Amino acid sequence: MMYRGFGVAIIMFPMFFLIGGHFSWLFYLLTAIQGLSIGFIDNRYFRSAKVFGAEITGALQPLSLVLTFVFWFLLKPSLLLEHLSHPLHFCLIIISLGGIITAVMLLRRAKLNKKAASYLFPCILLGGFNDTNSKIIMDMG
Repeated sequence: MMYRGFGVAIIMFPMFFLIGGHFSWLFYLLTAIQGLSIGFIDNRYFRSAKVFGAEITGALQPLSLVLTFVFWFLLKPSLLLEHLSHPLHFCLIIISLGGIITAVMLLRRAKLNKKAASYLFPCILLGGFNDTNSKIIMDMG
């Protein structure tokens, strides 16, 4: 995990001088929070895959997409109106999110899967936050 972060930092460092580092303090704060939470999430997913198996770990991960969808609308409510103006597109998104939730709920029936879900809940929550945070950071940059 560290090598991945350092590799990107080394490659992107020269860009700092080309575009300048004149971002607000919030940009740097959000990117620092992003990096720390990604480290936590990756570590927990790797441990979960070892303890519970990769199948259930990978199956629970998409739940963060539902949270990303909700978080983004909380931050930019105008997007909800934009999506509602395309009802078919919006319905397909809702059906897809419903399919993710239904699939995960069916997986939770096994006792081990409930343990995995409770262990990974912080990752799912942080994953939704991180995806939303990434969009905010990219808009700032």
